[in-house]
Amino acid sequence: MAVSRQVAITHEDWLNLCDPEPPWFTLPVMKRAFPEGLHPVSSATRAEHKVRWDEVCDSDDRTEYVDWLLRNVLGWVGHYRTGDDLPEDLAAGVAEQGVTVAPTGAYVPPAPAPVHP
Repeated sequence: MAVSRQVAITHEDWLNLCDPEPPWFTLPVMKRAFPEGLHPVSSATRAEHKVRWDEVCDSDDRTEYVDWLLRNVLGWVGHYRTGDDLPEDLAAGVAEQGVTVAPTGAYVPPAPAPVHP
């Protein structure tokens, strides 16, 4: 099987785990964000996912579920920030509306290692 087809299959597999919320969480977005694909999802993780999803699928607050999915399933454990751990520069003011828009969570990659000449 061609690598690109295998990547597409793993992307579709991941998208099937959760409730995609277009336009930011679609197959084209996944292909751009993860061109090499994602690791396969184990049957144990699928079983845990089903239990967790069934608990929150009708809820307005899926915060705990999303946190588990991103930290534990996607592996962002050391890089997913929420609450007071979010960098302040991720918030942006919208002067026309008199509001500030800020994320409830964000992937914050590690700082690059300094380059020494």
